[in-house]
Amino acid sequence: MFLRAQDIGFLLAIDWVALAITIAAGLFALRAEYARPLAAVKKLRDMRAEMGDAIVAEQINKNFGFLPNPLHKWAVGTMVCSFLIALMSVCGFAIANL
Repeated sequence: MFLRAQDIGFLLAIDWVALAITIAAGLFALRAEYARPLAAVKKLRDMRAEMGDAIVAEQINKNFGFLPNPLHKWAVGTMVCSFLIALMSVCGFAIANL
């Protein structure tokens, strides 16, 4: 089966778009990964200044913390799926050019 030049170019275009989506989703996931712990540390520092060490230690022992960003899981899933699409399209492009 032979592909036309337009079809081959389409595979390469899909690859570039999927790679761009992968990078954007990866950056968003990375930001979501570090933003929540930094916010938790800031809140604990403020609570420590207001209430003292003992109360903050009790809160930490009660599993006081922040839930992970719900968009983080979505961003990671998008990153993986778009990378797989990019990988399949670049493989299709390479096979078509053999």
